[in-house]
Amino acid sequence: MHRIEGDLDGTDREDVLAFVNHMKYNANSDLWILRSVTALISMRKMIGTPFRDCTPEDIRKFIDLIDNDMNYKASTIEKYKKILKFFYKIVHGKKEFYPEQVKWFSIKVSKDKMRESFVLDNAEYLEEEEIKAVIARASSVQRKAIISCMYESGARPEEFLVLQNTDIKIDTKGAIFILRGKTGE
Repeated sequence: MHRIEGDLDGTDREDVLAFVNHMKYNANSDLWILRSVTALISMRKMIGTPFRDCTPEDIRKFIDLIDNDMNYKASTIEKYKKILKFFYKIVHGKKEFYPEQVKWFSIKVSKDKMRESFVLDNAEYLEEEEIKAVIARASSVQRKAIISCMYESGARPEEFLVLQNTDIKIDTKGAIFILRGKTGE
């Protein structure tokens, strides 16, 4: 929590520490607490006004900034909005309601913004030779089999991990997996 001490002062420090204590009391993970504190410090710098003194207009300018000018991914924008709303509810809304500064906006990002940030880039995917190298370097036969089967089937991890013996048909031509997932069987 040295970041709070070093990067925030006065009422902001008190408020963020109260928020952290609430999160710890409610068994939030240390990683989520750290991400929230880091986001709050970043937001405070962008807003330029102490959290207690912010008006809905200050928050509106901040939301507009992260939505349009900062080139953030949709998931980052949603995370910032979620943390900001939760922070205000806990610290300034007595854990019961969203204060006027944040009650007006939705956490969700527009569908257009979501589509923009969801761009498939072929450079993100491994090529067949790279997959073969990964399989060759796997530390056990089991891991080699898992990587091979997932690659060949195109299964999502959650689909592959729930496979049972009855979901696999093996014959002379190879194997057939019956996958169950988001889009059905």
